Order: sequence, then structure tokens, then C-alpha cells
Amino acid sequence: MINGKPGGSYLVELKGDKYTGFTYRNKQNKYISFEENKKAYDEEKQDCIWK
Repeated sequence: MINGKPGGSYLVELKGDKYTGFTYRNKQNKYISFEENKKAYDEEKQDCIWK
């Protein structure tokens, strides 16, 4: 949200319970694709660590 209005949209692709794609599109139709970072998962905490 930017000034109370949507700033863009997300496209989420799933195969079963697995994410296969995640893309953001802004109002100028610029696309930004995200990649999975398996190293972000902390086995001890059993959660992703966002930095």
C-alpha cells in the first residue's frame, strides 16, 4: 500500500504445497521475480530467518 492505495500485485505459483514462483508487478508493469533461498531456513528454529 502506498498512500492507502495498492502499489502493485503479486503472482504466486504453487505446485501442491510448494512455491514454484513468486513475482511482483508494480503499476508501471515492471516485474520483479523472487528466488528461493534455501539457506534462509533455520533447522534449529524451524523457521525462515529474514534479513
